[in-house]
Amino acid sequence: MEADYTADVDYISKYVEDQAPAWMNYAAAINGYAPVPTRDGFDYCEVGCGKGLTSLILAAIHPEGRFWAIDPSANHIRAGRTMAEAANLHNVTFIEAGVGDEATRSVPRCEFVTAHGLLSWVSEDVRIRVLRFLKDYLKPGGLAMLSYDALPGWAPMTPIREMLLTFAGSAAGDSLQKASAALEYVKLLRDGQTRYFVQYPAVGGIIDEFLHQDPRYLVHELMTPHWQPFYFREVAARVQGVGLAYAGNLKPRLNYLDYMAPAEFRDFLASLPSRTLLETHHDFIANTIFRRDLYAAQVPREGGANWSANTAGRLRFGISRLPKDLPLRGQHQGLEYDVTPMRDRVEAILERLVAGPQDLSSLHSAAGGRDSTFAGVADLVQALVVTGMIFPCPDGAGDAVGWPALDTALVQLAVDEGRAEIPLVCPRLGVGVIEKSVTALVMQSTVASPSADAAADWAIQHMGSLSQSIGAFGLDRNAEQMTPVELKRFFSSAWTRYSDPRQDEGNRMTLLGFPARSPL
Repeated sequence: MEADYTADVDYISKYVEDQAPAWMNYAAAINGYAPVPTRDGFDYCEVGCGKGLTSLILAAIHPEGRFWAIDPSANHIRAGRTMAEAANLHNVTFIEAGVGDEATRSVPRCEFVTAHGLLSWVSEDVRIRVLRFLKDYLKPGGLAMLSYDALPGWAPMTPIREMLLTFAGSAAGDSLQKASAALEYVKLLRDGQTRYFVQYPAVGGIIDEFLHQDPRYLVHELMTPHWQPFYFREVAARVQGVGLAYAGNLKPRLNYLDYMAPAEFRDFLASLPSRTLLETHHDFIANTIFRRDLYAAQVPREGGANWSANTAGRLRFGISRLPKDLPLRGQHQGLEYDVTPMRDRVEAILERLVAGPQDLSSLHSAAGGRDSTFAGVADLVQALVVTGMIFPCPDGAGDAVGWPALDTALVQLAVDEGRAEIPLVCPRLGVGVIEKSVTALVMQSTVASPSADAAADWAIQHMGSLSQSIGAFGLDRNAEQMTPVELKRFFSSAWTRYSDPRQDEGNRMTLLGFPARSPL
């Protein structure tokens, strides 16, 4: 991960919710493993943190936690430290080092260790060091999240990567310029309907995705010197070799036979004698392209989801949108769902969650108490997590209110980089929520300003490149054509809605924990 890691182009800065302790604890619990208590403090290490956005958001969510973020890039670590300072975060330490280097010895043994995508982007020597790090630094009972490019889904991209590297080798410029030129070359092959793309049409869709993404992602995804996708069994065998047990998938639906596979394959998958075989066969059925795996330093167990009432009782859940904006029928992460047959109980649960994160006992009471079994409500809650309507929250979430200093820094990041979306720390829920950047700017102007006029003046002063995104709010004309009067009217109207808890926007501000007109 040092000299053989792409260093001349910074990686994109992003928040990965799969790495949150609440999600890791939830995945562990539904698979019969013990969640890690977090209320009284814990240690967390992110290996290959990039610019540290995930660690920063988690540190802001969990002031009781201690976070270590490791990356070999001086630029990445500098960016993380700068934002931590701007956000007044003192519980996150950034370490410029490769995994296992001398500088990482200050890291204590941790309850949580995560590495997003890292295994696929580094040399075999670094992979060995990552595994050794897990063995040495994950506490007994702890949880580790490892995500990586998976087979068989990535298999057709292997020749494309070879074409990208071959073309880039003769192109001028830095890695970013080389990658952009190489991608245009591959696009030429795709548009010309060369035989490879005719035979593997799905690869053309992947190329389209790269064309619409930040090119820095392509540089670090496919054009690193040691890119390697893996079969699940390969990674599982190596991680189990350092004493960890596979504890589930961070994509909730992939822990349940009824949700993870078409009906015609479920009996076959259920007949398999081990979870390793089940996961391996499922990856072929689904043509899995990326895995988000959870491992536990706990006694291994077999089988799928198994959520005991004792374990479930320690978990909390929340919503980040108002119940009326959560459709009872729809699609989430490729799964078609319909909970309308349980409308009364679902709506009762969602209304209870408007008051803030709740545990299962509270949701059982909301769903009918004696008229609904605890186990039945637990099953319904799991189904609602699969649909994306609700999500796990940290133990103790529900009381904090305010505008975190990190959110101010994140809005500034969106302004500086012209981002369409940005994550915000939601203090009441204890989670990071992705918002349109203009929405985040409006939220901050609402919190910062005592009146509609003051909010408009503040937002116009701070909007910068986000002026290009105001059209996302449904205006008829492009932002470049808006007059100062129109801009002021837009932001003044937004303040009126977002500052009034009787209106939907103001109600949602309360739900997230952002009170109107509080000092920043």
